[in-house]
Amino acid sequence: MKCQAPLILILAAATLCGADFKAGFGRRQITPPMPIWLAGFAARTHPAEGIAHDLWTKALALEDDSGRKLIVITVDLVTMPKAMTDMVAARVMRRHAISRSHLLINFSHTHSGPALSWPSNSDRAMMRRIEDYRSKVMDSMAEAAADAVSDLQPARISYGTGTVGFSHNRRERVPGGGWRFGMDPKGPVDRTVPVLRLSSANGRLRGVLFGLSCHASALTPAFYVVSGDYPGIAQAALEKTHPGVTALFMQLAGGDQTTYPRGKMELAEKYGEELASEVDRIMAARMKPVRGPLKSAMLTTELPFAPFSLEQFEQQAKEGDALLRNHAERMLKLYQSGQPPLPRLPYTLQAIRFGKDLTLLAMNGEVVAEYSLRVKREYGAEGMIVAGYSNEIQCYIPSSRILKEGGYEARDAILMGSLPGPLGEEVEETIFAAIRELMQTVGKAPQR
Repeated sequence: MKCQAPLILILAAATLCGADFKAGFGRRQITPPMPIWLAGFAARTHPAEGIAHDLWTKALALEDDSGRKLIVITVDLVTMPKAMTDMVAARVMRRHAISRSHLLINFSHTHSGPALSWPSNSDRAMMRRIEDYRSKVMDSMAEAAADAVSDLQPARISYGTGTVGFSHNRRERVPGGGWRFGMDPKGPVDRTVPVLRLSSANGRLRGVLFGLSCHASALTPAFYVVSGDYPGIAQAALEKTHPGVTALFMQLAGGDQTTYPRGKMELAEKYGEELASEVDRIMAARMKPVRGPLKSAMLTTELPFAPFSLEQFEQQAKEGDALLRNHAERMLKLYQSGQPPLPRLPYTLQAIRFGKDLTLLAMNGEVVAEYSLRVKREYGAEGMIVAGYSNEIQCYIPSSRILKEGGYEARDAILMGSLPGPLGEEVEETIFAAIRELMQTVGKAPQR
């Protein structure tokens, strides 16, 4: 019996040495108080009537063997004002002594989550309810991150991919011209499901980070209930199957991707269960180890808008269609206030590299699938994750093709906000110039 002890000690030491990382997890429930307005669909006419599923913010903290940390925060919300994201980031950075490039915030983009701003017809009670909820969300995000850092333990990370069949390109051509929400079976689509399995040093599953390029809008404007939609359902299903495990969902390049068909709670549940089953299948298969060190970088470029002018808005306010008129009137008010529209749009990208095994590119905005597909063509699909909806969501980020075609992602959506109009035709090449610079910074070379 004595001769077996040294062998046991050697094996235990080898197990710990094989863990290039420490990993920790945190979570806070962010289900809102009722009643509250929901975000994601302008067609809704009254606040939510109930809660179908709880909402969460979750955090994954990683530390490599040199002490470099990465914190990923996922949030079951459609979006968040930049000022709120900046405040959360400042708290997390200061508390954990990390730079901004070592913090990634990603929104599931559920269209059945609460609004973080209030409609003009809100009464004082509703305004107070939303304001209190905003504070709760920011506190919860920072607390989840702190819990994750406090939970750091030796970990093994492995990576694999699969696919699901329910995500489709939603840009359906209208006979006679134009585009509508529907399904284009020939349109660009990325159904890849990337999975990071995070286990203890002895192989026990502790957490899983997974993603998909697909709008979380299986529940349509007819629904007045709080829900994480299919991403929230998938996370809950995985955590039910694996008690004690933390499941985090990351929204990828889903700007022009959606579930199809949609419009029934049963469909949202079906898609969530299908996604969870695929994640389980991937984790049960042979996955590739992910090693350190961690390397991250952030870069801000400026995206051009299509040409605009005060004279153009004055004309559109008189003669444009209703969408153009309303937008032009908002722009004229900006000019009158002495703060004319932005000349260019600041746009931030983030790259995180795990040794030579995995690269995560995180992009602002509602990024369409063609960006993910092109990044994978240029840099290889193996070990590459492209996420949109990260850190800030200013507007849709259309490809050059979509800009030429027009439609909701190219024109209509941006005219509903406070930006001066559609992005310029060189937007895709501007973004890819920044991507190449960022990839070079983290040591990721393009495919030969």
